[in-house]
Amino acid sequence: VFAKCSAKAGPDEISDAEADSFWCFAAMMGEIGDRFCRQMDGLHIGVKGLIAHIRELLREADPHLCAHLDRLKINPQFYGLRWTTLLLSQELELPDIIRLWDSLFSAPNRFHFLEYVCCAMLMH
Repeated sequence: VFAKCSAKAGPDEISDAEADSFWCFAAMMGEIGDRFCRQMDGLHIGVKGLIAHIRELLREADPHLCAHLDRLKINPQFYGLRWTTLLLSQELELPDIIRLWDSLFSAPNRFHFLEYVCCAMLMH
């Protein structure tokens, strides 16, 4: 985020870019932090609930693929945990991450948006 914010910043604007980057990070971590509490795992707002919802979206969008993954005994946590905790930063190239994160930061239902992106990645 800092790289994008500071790309066209002059020497006097670097501190603003740093502050903006930190604000984005702090806001996102403030929202996502509760998802990583063990007490939330059994609820729909925990990480397991998020991953389960991705699987349900896949079952609705592509039942054949969902059944195929089930037959192969591919646990959704194998991919879903990494995707949701790192916000897809390890799966995509930097320009795509910047675009995706721009959408995540601006979306009022950002984690629903993330679930749909993860489902689309499975389908393609």
